[in-house]
Amino acid sequence: MMTIREYLAAALLLLCPLAAFAGILPERQSWDFMQSVGGISVGDPFREDGTWFLPVSCDVSGTRKVTVEPTRLNSALAAADVRIQVKGTAVYVTVVTTMVSHNRSSLCKPAALGNLPVGTYSVFYRDPDGTRHKLGRISIKQ
Repeated sequence: MMTIREYLAAALLLLCPLAAFAGILPERQSWDFMQSVGGISVGDPFREDGTWFLPVSCDVSGTRKVTVEPTRLNSALAAADVRIQVKGTAVYVTVVTTMVSHNRSSLCKPAALGNLPVGTYSVFYRDPDGTRHKLGRISIKQ
């Protein structure tokens, strides 16, 4: 016989995949998804309080063109985070979405690059499966 706690734990295990599918939980988005909502681009890095930031243009709602015409509308999705990973001279960008709320927007915000050395970096969009797609090049200057 199962206890109430065990029933609740089992219910949560069943609901978590449904919650992720419904966009309730944060989800890393694929290149195909990003293209379907209008694309993604990066701008010139800027420095603020000793940290470099990468401007990222995207709108996960699918209501505006960034690099391609959108083919999908998402009225309930927000851009929760733009994740950055720097490996050598490569910068990897991944957009994470979640449900829209009063303090979240469908627009991507600049992402912290950290304190990078001066140089030129290639920027890629990285799919959840690790596939990368070239977004461009950026320069970090003194």
